[in-house]
Amino acid sequence: MNTVFDKEIIGAMASGIVDDMQAGLFRSGYSSIIRESHDASCAVLLRDGSLAAQKVVLPIHVGAFPAVVKGILNKFNVDLIRPGDCFVCNSPWEGGSPHSPDFAVAVPVFFDDELVAFTSSIAHKSDIGGSVPGSCPANAKDLFSEGLHVPPVRLYCQGEPNSDVVSFISGNSRSPLVVLGDLMGQAGVCFQGADRVEDLFVRFGNEAVFGSFESLRTKSLYLIRERLLEIPDFKDSAFRLMDHDGINLDKPLAIRVVVEKKGPNITFDFSDTDSQGIGPINIRPHLLDAACAYVMVSITNPSLSINQGVLDSFQTITKKGTVVDPEFPA
Repeated sequence: MNTVFDKEIIGAMASGIVDDMQAGLFRSGYSSIIRESHDASCAVLLRDGSLAAQKVVLPIHVGAFPAVVKGILNKFNVDLIRPGDCFVCNSPWEGGSPHSPDFAVAVPVFFDDELVAFTSSIAHKSDIGGSVPGSCPANAKDLFSEGLHVPPVRLYCQGEPNSDVVSFISGNSRSPLVVLGDLMGQAGVCFQGADRVEDLFVRFGNEAVFGSFESLRTKSLYLIRERLLEIPDFKDSAFRLMDHDGINLDKPLAIRVVVEKKGPNITFDFSDTDSQGIGPINIRPHLLDAACAYVMVSITNPSLSINQGVLDSFQTITKKGTVVDPEFPA
């Protein structure tokens, strides 16, 4: 790669791949959740789980995708991941799903027999079991009450569907045809996206594509820091009360944050947030990152390229055992 023009072409092509994945997912959705509500997002990530490109339909998914891939890499040795594999996970603990009905799918991309990237999608499912239709009862006291819990597993093995995984997902849903239809649509757009990302590497080469993504990451980070430099330094705090956790109905829970901005750096400290609730009120830290990331996008430019540079532009601090950083098995 010799020119900025080359880098912009690669970046635009990656963005186009994600756009096409997103459109394909909405068209292939079996459920109105996907077709009409558009409760789904797609992304391209590099082999280490860093975000290369994302179509932001739901801002909360910005921080979720890196956690999805890192969950896969934590469980599967890179040497055992093969072309044609497709992983599925809905665990907020062992993956990046915002909550259990959000199933994440990821397909590895190879170039010259080397893992170089992943394509991924996250989409809400109509029912994954649990004590009530639609799953996620408001009075659930742990994750297992909300329905099926799936750590990272192979949905496809070298291009062939893993019938065992398909069976246990189907057997734990009140609407199996709709759930599997949506899930296979996710897999389909991820496979399609993976083919096109591979074409990028074939056309431009390993060094050029990685260099382009690194340049775009640096550019997003630079633009956010330039915007921060325009804002006077400050330190301020805020809080909001959640009515209750679904179990202790008379006890509001507070989310508290101290925001400190110095020069081009900003920190969101949620350490003083209330202890985690018994009911389904808690979120994992990667979703906190997603919320803060969209703050950075909003104050900079809504058309800012969404990539790892956005997540690099700030720091979040949490305390274990709180609403925003609960301890398992909440």
